[in-house]
Amino acid sequence: MAIKGRTIGGLTGALLLAGLLITGFEGRVLHVYPDPASGDKPWTYCDGETQSPQWNHVYTNAECDSITAALIRQVDAKVVGCTSAHLPDKVRAAFDSLAW
Repeated sequence: MAIKGRTIGGLTGALLLAGLLITGFEGRVLHVYPDPASGDKPWTYCDGETQSPQWNHVYTNAECDSITAALIRQVDAKVVGCTSAHLPDKVRAAFDSLAW
């Protein structure tokens, strides 16, 4: 499914909805920059990712899609572990976005 002319790493269902929420609120930046909330650390890139930034690297949309999709899967696994895998997609996506 295309999202603004791109896809998010093959995500489907609740995970795709979570991706829409997350990328919509986070915004995508293809380089490392200081966190806007703190003005400093943690340094951020792509869709709000903060782990292991590659300094002086310009990320591609495909790289960011892959990073974001992998992290959404990790977050979703934790959400499901605390709730139920049988949540409606919209509720599960909202929990994933909140956990992000």
